[in-house]
Amino acid sequence: MIKKRKVLYFSMLLLFVILISITFISKTFSMLQPVKSVEIYSNNVSYQNNEAGSWKVTKSAKWTGLGKARITVDIDTILKTSNKPYKDIIMVLDVSGSMNGEKFNKVKSDSIELINSVLEDSNNKIALISFESSSTLISGLTNDKDLLVNNINKLLATDDTNYYKALVNVGEILKNYTKSSNRECIVMFLTDGYPNVDIPNEQGEYNYLKDTYPYVTFNGIQYEMGDSILDPIKKISDNQWIANMDTLNNVLFEASVAPLTYEKFTFTDYIDTNYFNISSIDSISSKIGEYSLDGNKVTWTINDELKSGDKATLTIDVTLKDEYLNTGGTYPTNTSETITSKLDTNSEDINSTLTPILQDNYVVLYDANAPGDCTVSNVPSDEPKSVFTTVKISEDKPICSGYAFKEWEIVTDNVEKINDDYFIMPEEDVTIRAVWSKLSLNKSVDGKVVDAQTLYDVIKDGAVIDNVRSEYVDSDTGIDFTSISSDTNGKGVYIRSGTENDTYPIYYYRGDIDNNNVIFANTCFKMVRTTDTGGVKMIYNGVPTNATCNNTGINTQIGTKAFNSSQTSPADVGYMYGTRYEYGAVKGAGWYYAPDVKYNNGKYTLVGKNGYKVETKSTISGKNLNYQHYTCGSSTSINCTTVRYVFYVSSVNNSPVYYITLSNNKKINDALSDMLDYNDNSSTIKGNSTTEGTVDYWYYNNIDQVNDGKGKSYSTYIEDTVYCNDRSYNNYTASGWNPDGGNTSTYLYFASYGRSSNPIVTCPRDIDKFSVSDSVGNGALDYPVGLLTEDEIRMAGASGSTNYNYYLYNGPRGSSEGTRWWSISPDYFYSTFASMWYMNYSGMFVANPVNYSNGVRPVVSLRAGVKISSGDGSSDSPYKIEEK
Repeated sequence: MIKKRKVLYFSMLLLFVILISITFISKTFSMLQPVKSVEIYSNNVSYQNNEAGSWKVTKSAKWTGLGKARITVDIDTILKTSNKPYKDIIMVLDVSGSMNGEKFNKVKSDSIELINSVLEDSNNKIALISFESSSTLISGLTNDKDLLVNNINKLLATDDTNYYKALVNVGEILKNYTKSSNRECIVMFLTDGYPNVDIPNEQGEYNYLKDTYPYVTFNGIQYEMGDSILDPIKKISDNQWIANMDTLNNVLFEASVAPLTYEKFTFTDYIDTNYFNISSIDSISSKIGEYSLDGNKVTWTINDELKSGDKATLTIDVTLKDEYLNTGGTYPTNTSETITSKLDTNSEDINSTLTPILQDNYVVLYDANAPGDCTVSNVPSDEPKSVFTTVKISEDKPICSGYAFKEWEIVTDNVEKINDDYFIMPEEDVTIRAVWSKLSLNKSVDGKVVDAQTLYDVIKDGAVIDNVRSEYVDSDTGIDFTSISSDTNGKGVYIRSGTENDTYPIYYYRGDIDNNNVIFANTCFKMVRTTDTGGVKMIYNGVPTNATCNNTGINTQIGTKAFNSSQTSPADVGYMYGTRYEYGAVKGAGWYYAPDVKYNNGKYTLVGKNGYKVETKSTISGKNLNYQHYTCGSSTSINCTTVRYVFYVSSVNNSPVYYITLSNNKKINDALSDMLDYNDNSSTIKGNSTTEGTVDYWYYNNIDQVNDGKGKSYSTYIEDTVYCNDRSYNNYTASGWNPDGGNTSTYLYFASYGRSSNPIVTCPRDIDKFSVSDSVGNGALDYPVGLLTEDEIRMAGASGSTNYNYYLYNGPRGSSEGTRWWSISPDYFYSTFASMWYMNYSGMFVANPVNYSNGVRPVVSLRAGVKISSGDGSSDSPYKIEEK
């Protein structure tokens, strides 16, 4: 009996201890507060005081899905340079044709300022090299300011872009250079364009220079070419900077020094496995250094790769343990971290237990938004929800005497809506506010109820023709489309001259206006122009926030995507395209070349034409192949079953020839037709209804088959109109694709290239009129959606110059914070680069190879007769479409 009592006593004691422990743990756990990020600093040198060689590590965490989180480690370092007192700088400046204009003048003035500053100490020296299709060694190393400044002022921008020749001239300077122990030797390489001559020889030349002269620091400056470092710059420099006209001055001074590189930088992190799992090494990502995973230990090593002044980022994806899902807890992501670094003579070894803490429980709050003269009833109760759960907005309708309840409106910023009724729970409380309307009739002065106005009528009101002087157009001949929009060159609504007598004249918006905003299908749009059937073409501009459309930057696009996955064929400029002829490249000296071929019994024979004959070429250049494009690739035979057509040769003797291969009696005109006159394949950006991030996918999920639980579709509001991917080509006779003879080192320009002064609203070729129905256009599309043309964007206010102040520029007005996004218009094919027109971050037209990623902004057209239910067209009160 006593023994049983002891067992009972100890059992009760154990139960009491467990209950106390659970209570303590629960109270401790509930006391945790969410911490989005923590910062860890170097000890020996102060980051807060901006001391050279210091660093800061920021650890942050956020939910990326239901029960899924991402830990981000950001390293920021302060520049520390060599203590050598003197420096020799080799300035290498791009003077190709794309530099011409205001941005080239900026390079000159800022370069002169750098020269004057550096040469205040006469022990320093500067050399000057320019490059375009070739390169000129203008001056060796000197401390003569006047000489250098005079030479800078004489520079002219023209021709193509040859990195290789520029680096060869750097070698010319270095081979006679003697390195002193008290001097740094720095190459500053500034360019605004991709190399398109002698490629890829520049990579080998750079590697040769680094092997031969390891003490030289190569600093690459990417100028007016976007906001991420491009591969061609990375491949010919040790360090890279991004510059535009606003930042160039500072960047030149930063790039005129040799930054010290960390001998060691290791970050070790320990995931808190009480709450989170990390599945494998594939859950870790960084573009720099090496990383490893050992249990819950993540080690990131960046020895000899991280230079002072640089930034670096590592991400770690983790998963919340199953037992904590949907429990609404608060969870530390890590237990501790160590940071070890060595830069010059400074070593750091820091241990920390700072960690981000994630909260997985926020509240959906219903705000009655009661009008002043009533009391609201039937308001839904507040609901706690886990982050990334799909939340259905309450169907309860509040009641307020004298008012009609219109809708529940999410007023919290940046909430991802699925449709009108559902949203994804973010990492914050969400407020949903009732919207009311006063119960009254909208009547005209004679007492009749007024019909809503059509969108087309709204646009045409107050429009003036664009070829005359008007309120915001100073010229008697009207708008100058070669220049940007302004208060004197177009701001408002205009009629496109030449359409004024049509049944439906083309009206379009231009310049710095804010009266063309529309909310339709739970999406913000900017109206661009009307169509020839009375529809209204609109470009995607993000999702509404509190019924407003004030989106900028990446929020105005559905994502980023390459226009096409490859850039090496003229076919790659197609929104849809035909056959891709792949190029080949080889040194072709000594071969037979001819201006034409004949085909018989399965074989081609090289033949003469127009006074030019079959000849061998002992040396190869673009000039001596201008009229002799065909070759069998042989020095002994003029007969072959497949013939090569040479479309590009560098202007430098004995450079590779670039060609496509023809067979089965096809000649170059047939090949061009195969590539540009067929629509068999969808472009990467068009995609289809199952490929995320594409135009068709967006249309299918947001307009056609909206997943709102009601089977609702907005497609009945959409007009089938033409989206013009104009692949007709310009300057044909001057290009390497001309069968009758043409320069094999020039561009194949597409027609939009030559329309800067006279944009069109028609489409020259039927094959390029992309539409769903063949009664409207080519009938090639699955859905009536596309992109804007270069012509439409130019009419809106763009040109080849910076324009921060027109409605299609998607940065904040007056800033340089826009994004790059694609048009549907081809620009040119050159060498092996197929390029499209796109808008860059400063609102200007630029050509970009099609396989680079830019923003995607779909375009749809509302059909004629669509009416407005409310709004004034401003970004704060967009027009809302009357839905039935």
